[in-house]
Amino acid sequence: MQAVSDSARFDVFSLIECTFTGNTERTLRMLRGLKSEGIEPLIVFGALMWELRQVCSMAHEISAGTAKEKVFAAFRVWPQRKPAINAILNRLNTAQLHSLLHTANTIDKALKGAIRSNSWELLENFMFRIGGIKLQSIDGVSSQGPGF
Repeated sequence: MQAVSDSARFDVFSLIECTFTGNTERTLRMLRGLKSEGIEPLIVFGALMWELRQVCSMAHEISAGTAKEKVFAAFRVWPQRKPAINAILNRLNTAQLHSLLHTANTIDKALKGAIRSNSWELLENFMFRIGGIKLQSIDGVSSQGPGF
């Protein structure tokens, strides 16, 4: 019953929400569930990057002095998504978010076969970094700050 219940919740958008809120245990379980279901890592990565780019743009607007609620309205953030977006915006500053975008370039290359690496492990590590935990270096770039 638990296995059926878990697999029903393994969708990419729920995974991204768990990642943004920093729920790393559930993120790991969902990511591995999607992998076992045969979902391609590039699909997960593509959806994650679309959301992360949106968050980076929001963070830039907020750091420029625009009120958060005005930014949320401009980016059409639904009320049920606000907790996840708030969580990542409160946990990571603009520089850390931009560092994640730089790291994403390495993962993109691995997913497309330009770099020999375990794409799922890179994606897992990347999602943990977004969630505030750093397990290992992905791109050899030294990162600073909490969770980096």
